[in-house]
Amino acid sequence: MTLTKQAVVLGITDAKIATVTTNSSTTYAKGSYVDAPGIKEVTVSLIADEKEATGDETILANFILKKGYELSFSNAMVDLTVVSTINGSTVASSGGNDTEVASLTEFSTDVPVEFNFHFKTDYVDGDTADFHMEYYVCKGHMDIIPRSGDVYEMSFKGKAYSRLSDKAIRCITMNETVAAIS
Repeated sequence: MTLTKQAVVLGITDAKIATVTTNSSTTYAKGSYVDAPGIKEVTVSLIADEKEATGDETILANFILKKGYELSFSNAMVDLTVVSTINGSTVASSGGNDTEVASLTEFSTDVPVEFNFHFKTDYVDGDTADFHMEYYVCKGHMDIIPRSGDVYEMSFKGKAYSRLSDKAIRCITMNETVAAIS
């Protein structure tokens, strides 16, 4: 298959998050990726400031300054590690063998952390190929939502914004062959 820059991209086949460990004017670093299973949907909306220069009763120039993105996504699978990573809380485990218990207790003092959100599909134009979208710095809150008569789901709402070191917000990549998120 010849790589094209225009394609029909099918649904998300993999998604991962990683805690941003450093986001300074000189350095950006993230920890190891954690799988974010069962992504159903990602919604993205641009956050921008629009500036107009006017004079002589007309618009002389128009500037749109991109600030970031409103970001939301939902998962059909509940994963306490993902919730705790994003929300800045902790998962505790107790018991053993057939009596193990995992608990996530959220406190008013928990502070959501900056994280990297990277997702992809393995199908472009119906062929096996690769399309990635990575948001370098995200922050918000993830909740677990019970649905009456349906499965619980996880729901995230927050913002994606730029790395301080180079002002990059996201990267969109098309690969001719399948590449893992790394």
